Amino acid sequence: CVAMAAGDAIEEAVFDPLIKELDTKVAQLETNAKAQHPPTRKELEIFVWKCGRVVRLLVKPEASNAREIFWSECKGLLKKCLVIEKFNPSSFTSEAVRLDIVENDLLEMLRQLTRYTSQRKSGRIAAPDVVQTLELGEARKRKRETEEEEKKQKEKDDAWQKRRDQKFNSWAFDQMGSKWDDALSDVEEECPDKKKNGSCAYGRQCGFCFRE
Repeated sequence: CVAMAAGDAIEEAVFDPLIKELDTKVAQLETNAKAQHPPTRKELEIFVWKCGRVVRLLVKPEASNAREIFWSECKGLLKKCLVIEKFNPSSFTSEAVRLDIVENDLLEMLRQLTRYTSQRKSGRIAAPDVVQTLELGEARKRKRETEEEEKKQKEKDDAWQKRRDQKFNSWAFDQMGSKWDDALSDVEEECPDKKKNGSCAYGRQCGFCFRE
């Protein structure tokens, strides 16, 4: 019951307000994009920092272990635009924003965070048992990459084995199921005499006109 109560509390106090705030920021960016009003670099940096700050303020990771865990999950997505190690929600610095991002990167990050929060709220994504660190994230990434590579290699091996079996079966049939001269060759080849003169002068003795 205690665990359920904690889960309900984090849902009411964090998930719904956070989703609402993220939806607002996504709509703002989409409106600017439609109006073809790209932000300056400084405006982009401030907007990114404010996004990180409002997420941090709504989650309040210091309030409970569950909130701290969820904040660590959020940082895993925020790092697409923020330099987490240099991010300070109390004061803005340009160094806290990645140099290689543009407005579309920020928009995609907010959409991903919105989807992730919605799935955490619905239970489609289960809450981790521990705070997520960079090391844990890298370990999961390496595991996924290894599993994907093994899957691709297995598909490649299976395809090679299938081609090998088909080739062997075809060879075995040729060896045991038929004789080399059973099949007719050049079945559609026309009688040269008929082709040249319009009729064949050899009658039934013509091997082209009367094939066995």
